[in-house]
Amino acid sequence: MLEYVLYHSRCVFQDFHISDLDILRTAISANEEHGLTGFLHREAGYFVQYYEGPKDKVEQLTANLMRDTRHYDFTIIGQGQVEARRFADWSMGYSGPKTAQMGLDVQDDQDFPLKAAVVIDHLLGFAQRI
Repeated sequence: MLEYVLYHSRCVFQDFHISDLDILRTAISANEEHGLTGFLHREAGYFVQYYEGPKDKVEQLTANLMRDTRHYDFTIIGQGQVEARRFADWSMGYSGPKTAQMGLDVQDDQDFPLKAAVVIDHLLGFAQRI
């Protein structure tokens, strides 16, 4: 059985900041090494990320992400177990507002507008189109 986490957070930097490339480079190599797969989406000042893998590695990544200073208001909106990987082909996939949109609005700061199942469906759709 695998564990997964789905979270959203607020971005510190504007879209297409050089830190995005650093996040992806680190995630791709580290996730591959630790048996993690997932997908990161950035839109309207939010990061939305789903990742899955062995429980101890998912817990460690969660702890690392909570300390990462490139984002804030880290909020888990879904977590649990999955029998099979949803993002088996992605050590870390990525989409941004120019390639795909969930319909997030920067005005939604007080209350993240989408529920976990909807977010996962969006991310799976983005991954299939890329």
